[in-house]
Amino acid sequence: MEIEGNLLHQFRVIMNFFTRNLRKVQVEKEFNSIGELEIPYESLTEYVVNALVHRSLNIKSPIRIFIFEIV
Repeated sequence: MEIEGNLLHQFRVIMNFFTRNLRKVQVEKEFNSIGELEIPYESLTEYVVNALVHRSLNIKSPIRIFIFEIV
C-alpha cells in the first residue's frame, strides 16, 4: 500500500495498520477486559514518528513496514 498526504495522515494510516494487524494480548485477569497490543502503543508511536521525521526527502525511497510472526 502506498500512503500519500501530509505527515499526520501518514502517521494515522500507519498506526491503523499496526492496530489492525498486531495481536491483542489479555493482560488483566478479567475475561471481558480489553486486550493490549502485543507491542506497546507508545513504542509503535515512537518508531513511526522516527521513521517519518528522520527520512531523507532528497532520496526517493519508501518507508517499509513489516510484521513478522514469531514462532
